[in-house]
Amino acid sequence: MKIAITGSTGFVGSNIASVLQSSGHEVIGLVRSEAKLPWQTKLVDFTSEDSISSALEGTDAVVHCAIANDFNRLLQDRDFAYDSFVGMTSRVVKAANKAGSKPIYISTDWVMDGTTHLSLES
Repeated sequence: MKIAITGSTGFVGSNIASVLQSSGHEVIGLVRSEAKLPWQTKLVDFTSEDSISSALEGTDAVVHCAIANDFNRLLQDRDFAYDSFVGMTSRVVKAANKAGSKPIYISTDWVMDGTTHLSLES
């Protein structure tokens, strides 16, 4: 299978990519910026459903496990956090459906661990 992975430079995504690649699957890491990885990469603007959809053309599935890696901003900026988790996931799923690629979502327990309070709404 040809499988795209968001978050392929992170801990979870890179391990998924390694396992899939060693199992004989063709892996494509969807990345925000240039990255030297042992699998093919495609630069993607994750704020654009069209950019994501274009990158997913010809793939059988997309494993979505990316998140914005600005953790301080995630904790301080409610809109940024919402878009990073919900907005990006929505765009990836819509783009996958448009490209005929099966979306698979994976998250870790870091999703706001409860030790720091999110910014207050005003």
